[in-house]
Amino acid sequence: MRRLILSARLAGTADATIHTVPRAIFLLETIWFLRRLTLTLFAKLTKSMKISNSIKFTTVALAVTFGLAAVAAAEDAASKLPPASTKPGVTYAADIKSILDTSCAKCHSGDKPKARLKLDTLENALKGGKDGKVIIAGDSAKSPLILSAAHLTGDKDLWMPPPHNKAGIKPLTPDQIGLVRVWIDQGAK
Repeated sequence: MRRLILSARLAGTADATIHTVPRAIFLLETIWFLRRLTLTLFAKLTKSMKISNSIKFTTVALAVTFGLAAVAAAEDAASKLPPASTKPGVTYAADIKSILDTSCAKCHSGDKPKARLKLDTLENALKGGKDGKVIIAGDSAKSPLILSAAHLTGDKDLWMPPPHNKAGIKPLTPDQIGLVRVWIDQGAK
């Protein structure tokens, strides 16, 4: 059961039983999983090498620390997101295109879009850009588009629209972010 819950959490499954697991248990399971993964990988890598136990311990400790930091950062960013709208049946054509045209299309359309990310059509938006997909259908809290629009990425260069941009484009409002979130949560259609 513990592995199933952890695997589901790491895979991003939004099942009701998973959300009932207390945060402390989840963190302990994450530590357990990372420790086990690190030890397995480390054992395979060092089979033919002679490495002291203190180096092994340090490697495991660093892996767990970075893993916990990543989990905490992701949970922290998701908790700061504006809530998803409650509007049913949100579509790109009817609800989202106008928001993206106003706030994103100036830089993310045409022949040379920034980051090779075009947001001028549904197909282009779902395709993503040079850094991969920006929309994770069904999971707005993990979608880079939402994190960038809400200015919750660790790298301020990824905030969209950028603060103090030359075009004078204002950031999306919490209501607009909520509408884009529900569109993504409903499958980004």
